[in-house]
Order: sequence, then C-alpha cells, then structure tokens
Amino acid sequence: MTIKELEAMDKTTITPREAASVLGCMPYYINVKARAGTLEFPAFFSGNRLKILREPFIKWVRGR
Repeated sequence: MTIKELEAMDKTTITPREAASVLGCMPYYINVKARAGTLEFPAFFSGNRLKILREPFIKWVRGR
C-alpha cells in the first residue's frame, strides 16, 4: 500500500498492517509502540485491536 492509496480511502481508521506497509516496517512494531504509548501519530485500542486515525497518520507521514 502506498500513501496515495491511503489518501484515496474514505475510512476513518486504518490497521497497523496498512500503516506498516506505508512505513516499511512490521505491524507488530506499531502495536508495541502503541502499547508503550510512544507512537508519533494518533491511535487507540478498541478491545485488543489497534486503530490508527487515517488523516493524522497521512499528515504525519507527509511531515516526516
């Protein structure tokens, strides 16, 4: 998945797998950082599932 594909989506949240494909890392890494409270972009847990807010994530990626 690319950042352009994320921008074309209409979903409010994305999965760690989708974010990891853009960042070039493993989804597990994103989950570990979220549990430690050290993610640089907004995300929240819904039960045991991590959900990442799509728009702020895109802005964060663009600003890196």
